[in-house]
Amino acid sequence: MANAIQRTLVHSFKYLPKSWLLKMSGGEPISMGGRTLHPMMQVVWAQATAAGAPDYDSVQPSDIRNGMAEGAALLEIKPRQMSRVETRMIPGLGGDIPVRLYWPRDLPDDAAIVLWFHQGGFVVGSAELSEPFCTLLADEAKVIVANVDYRLAPEHKYPAQAEDAMAAYDWALANAADLGSDPARIVVAGDSAGGNLASMIPYQAKAQGKQLPIYQILVYAWLTTKQAMPSYETYATAYPLSKDLMDWFGSLCFTDDGQRNDPRLSALDQEDCSFIPPTMIMTAGFDPLTDEGKAYADKLAAAGVDVKFKCFDGLTHSFTMMGGAVPEAHAANLEIARTLRDALNTR
Repeated sequence: MANAIQRTLVHSFKYLPKSWLLKMSGGEPISMGGRTLHPMMQVVWAQATAAGAPDYDSVQPSDIRNGMAEGAALLEIKPRQMSRVETRMIPGLGGDIPVRLYWPRDLPDDAAIVLWFHQGGFVVGSAELSEPFCTLLADEAKVIVANVDYRLAPEHKYPAQAEDAMAAYDWALANAADLGSDPARIVVAGDSAGGNLASMIPYQAKAQGKQLPIYQILVYAWLTTKQAMPSYETYATAYPLSKDLMDWFGSLCFTDDGQRNDPRLSALDQEDCSFIPPTMIMTAGFDPLTDEGKAYADKLAAAGVDVKFKCFDGLTHSFTMMGGAVPEAHAANLEIARTLRDALNTR
């Protein structure tokens, strides 16, 4: 794992002039699809990709998981101080699911509870790695955050992840009041594959006759398995999410191609989205998934849903885990949290 000296060094780079950052990362700005990468983001990109892409024919999930943890240790902010932090085990179809709970200081009486589903292609990532962002979200928006450590492939093939997400929502419905939250104020949220899980909860809740979430947050979310979006090719070689990495995730998640047609996977391909709660969709510019976030925002808006959309053009996928080293990523994370705060204050 990254030590304190490495972390301090990487975090110190952000104070250098932009011209120095460019010299450290190749000399010329990285541009794709009409967008230009932020200079500190370019330093991170260059350092991380210097050794070349993994051989996905032989790499093991443990290798990618360890690499992700090491990168997060270098790039993330420190967790915010909470009033209370607790891990609980909640019931799921495949056994108990760990959920890490965060209560911020100065929590209002009508506080919402946010179910957070982490990124990682259903293969990597964890509640531990998303903890710094979750504490920022709890502290800035004054909400309780439930950080769900759902099952991962290949140990647990799809639809284990969708089952755990819905189990967490059912648990929140039943237990919100005991946690100090208003049961009518449940928010579903996530980034990347976690955004996929969050995006499908309103559809499943409606189909099952359950209370809908009051709000949803989808950050550079994976929203379709059926449409080949142009950004898949434009940003096919992007860091940290590339088209090859997406294909590798899929090879480990699904037992056959037919599973990709599971209706729980593709919010963008649902016929009726008019009932979806107010939604925040935030995308990264240098990301194979950027087009589907914009397409879903447009679809929701056309159906009359209240949508807040923004693309952070100079950032990459996984920016929620880069706020310590990349100032623009930290600003984006704060904007997500404060947009949620403002949205909840009007409801």
